[in-house]
Amino acid sequence: MNKPYDIPPAFNLYKFQLKALPVLSAWGLASFIAGLVWLPNREAWRAGFGTQFAAWGLIDAFIALLGQRAAARNHLRWQRGEIDKQEQQRQAAQFERLLWLNAGLDICYVLGGKWLVSRQPQDARRQGMGWGIIVQGGVLFIWDVILGILVHNRGRGNKP
Repeated sequence: MNKPYDIPPAFNLYKFQLKALPVLSAWGLASFIAGLVWLPNREAWRAGFGTQFAAWGLIDAFIALLGQRAAARNHLRWQRGEIDKQEQQRQAAQFERLLWLNAGLDICYVLGGKWLVSRQPQDARRQGMGWGIIVQGGVLFIWDVILGILVHNRGRGNKP
């Protein structure tokens, strides 16, 4: 039985990240573009929703870009033998912890959006903003949980 984070030779954290992070980039870019389309809308709810989508999309795309750059650098270092199995194990454990922390934060975002929706039911713009936060937080929660499970299972040699 594998010890925690005893990564089998077939699992490469950096290749995994390089395959996974473009999905977050695409979500971020699509959210940003949709937000820009909805933002100037005369309907206050849609404009509020668009505000959140544009802001979250920009942040998600930026985070994904930074992650992809780091994964590409680490993959090259791994190929050159500068990163050994133990270092990759440490980084996989750190990445998994980060994903679970993010999943917890995502729940807080959803709850914050719900609070905003319930706090000012008469303000359509705030309602749209709240729902934008709920949707973004919900999608990110699903994303972080899926990645957390995949890293956990693959990092231990289990089939997801």
